[in-house]
Amino acid sequence: MVIVVGTSHPVQMATEVLNAEAGEELMAFLENLCRTHEIRAVAEEMSADALAETGCLDSIPMRLAHSLRVEHRFCDPDRSERARLGIRQENDIRRQAFLSGWSESEISSRILAEHLKREQYWLNQLLALNQWPVLFICGANHVASFRSILEQENLTVCVAVEDWTSNDTVKRDARESDSRPSP
Repeated sequence: MVIVVGTSHPVQMATEVLNAEAGEELMAFLENLCRTHEIRAVAEEMSADALAETGCLDSIPMRLAHSLRVEHRFCDPDRSERARLGIRQENDIRRQAFLSGWSESEISSRILAEHLKREQYWLNQLLALNQWPVLFICGANHVASFRSILEQENLTVCVAVEDWTSNDTVKRDARESDSRPSP
């Protein structure tokens, strides 16, 4: 079984003061899932390169795995692996689109094709990890498509939450929208 949690990468990495608080909430939420589902490994859409680029030493899922003494796996290809596999970054596609005059539908189609390559890579990483049940954390925009890939491999999938958000963030966003003048 694969338990999937979608969230934002800044929360996943707890990169800012607000996100550090959200990171603690995410850690508690994930820990509860691990205990409930007797998780044997924690994997995530993340790479050591991505952490280094943001100045982070670890991620919330990585800390969780270490605290629970279960295996942890970064499943996203690093820069050199992406180059080897021909996986392009979304920003590179948008840059080329700007220069080439592509339509939004063409841009979306190309981005989805690159996401599919990455998600297939994640699947291969989970299969190589071979620790079940596994908790997998990814960007919220990947939850539905990755679920589909997992199910095509006849893996049982439980989406715990499609887009986990900190309660503090939700409350803050509501307060900010309440204080804005009506249009």
